[in-house]
Amino acid sequence: MRLLVLLLALASFRPATALAQQSTGAPINFSSLVALPPSGSITLGFVAAAVPSHASAPFYLVRAVGPSLAQFGIANPCASVSLQAFDSNGQSVSPLVGQFDWPAIFASVGAFPIFAPTSIPAGTTGDACHIFSFPNGGGYTLQAKDL
Repeated sequence: MRLLVLLLALASFRPATALAQQSTGAPINFSSLVALPPSGSITLGFVAAAVPSHASAPFYLVRAVGPSLAQFGIANPCASVSLQAFDSNGQSVSPLVGQFDWPAIFASVGAFPIFAPTSIPAGTTGDACHIFSFPNGGGYTLQAKDL
């Protein structure tokens, strides 16, 4: 078995400031340490509230952390992980793309740092870290896989 941490954090970030500053409200943070067999996966379902037209949609920091768990003495972390989001119709949801101040974002939601975080495209190895917006609300799933 290999270990992986799946994190979902909700905060009202402001993309224009490199997502480093939160607006009002405290972040909501959920994380879970799971054991996966080689090439295994975990799926987490959640419901995002619809956002009124006059309000700004919140952003979600989503991470699937494998290799960076070694800094905590975890001897058998997943060496490489992938992470995808899907809506209730099974359609893939694209993450936001940009240059983000990852250490500030992690600190703002109480998430531990990971090594060289980047928004990792499909097929790339390492830890996976993305920022999503779900302005229409509804049911979503996150799927993390051990590669």
